[in-house]
Amino acid sequence: MKSILKATSLISRVIISEIPFLMAFCLLLGYRTFCFLHGFLFSNDIDSSHSILSFFDEISILFFFAFIFAALIHFSKSLVVRVLVYSCLFILFSIEFFLWNKFGTSISPHILLLIGETNQKETSEFIDEYFFNGNNRLFLLLGGVFVLILVLEFIRNKIILVLSRTVSKRVVLIVAIPLILNGIASCRTYMSMIRCKTTDDVALWRRSAQIKPIDTISNVLYSIYHLKIAGDEMEQAVLSTSKICKEHIDCCSQDSLSVVVVIGESYIKRHSSIYGYKLMTCPYMQKERMDGNLFVFSDVITPFAGTSRVIRNVLCCNSLSSGEKCH
Repeated sequence: MKSILKATSLISRVIISEIPFLMAFCLLLGYRTFCFLHGFLFSNDIDSSHSILSFFDEISILFFFAFIFAALIHFSKSLVVRVLVYSCLFILFSIEFFLWNKFGTSISPHILLLIGETNQKETSEFIDEYFFNGNNRLFLLLGGVFVLILVLEFIRNKIILVLSRTVSKRVVLIVAIPLILNGIASCRTYMSMIRCKTTDDVALWRRSAQIKPIDTISNVLYSIYHLKIAGDEMEQAVLSTSKICKEHIDCCSQDSLSVVVVIGESYIKRHSSIYGYKLMTCPYMQKERMDGNLFVFSDVITPFAGTSRVIRNVLCCNSLSSGEKCH
């Protein structure tokens, strides 16, 4: 009994002491969750995969994450830790809001993969186009958020004093304990994610999981794990290819077929004469086609939106429609 009272007192002290941080964390990294809930309740935004209880689970996870970081700040008693956590909070919000505002997406495995595959020149051009090309509203919003965080921290002691006088510890615990306990229980959804062994399994988990948290921390966790699994699959594909290359292959002496695969990362189909462009932009390929040595595919549909996954499947004889993997 004493240990329970001690734990509840500890939780209450952390929440009251770090209430500005908890507010900032939930609003900045969970704003999409609250927007989704608002649309679900007041805008006839019907989503059969969601219910009030599922939103309670998602908000509980968000509050649980917020409490963990609040406890870290509180018990470290370090200004460096506080500044570092707030900086990460601000950066994650900036990235998430920018992606959602400009492209209607959030932090995802595809976004992280694109960042990893983008060179320095493309990155500088992207930043120049979207950040320094009349995008004043975004800077104003981020500046306002930064000022709000500073104000909350500046009046932190006053907020704590007011709450201590007007709100009893019992009220805090009545609200916080169910959220924290349900948040811990709802984290079982990440355990089911960890049990996924392929990228298809992870994508299926994202679509079919009973609890679908869309806060920024959950998006980051999902993206990192998805890329880890994708890396494992890539390593397995390399090992399988290396093994096949070492095997002796008997080739019929009468078989004179040679296949050349041309990969054009920045190839523009509509500027190619073999696809009907008015200018002769690829005369050698046009000659090979006239000689019957080149076949032009005109109705190919890419199975993925990213280059890496497409190439992995182009360079093997698997059938995605039959459920075969590239390795």
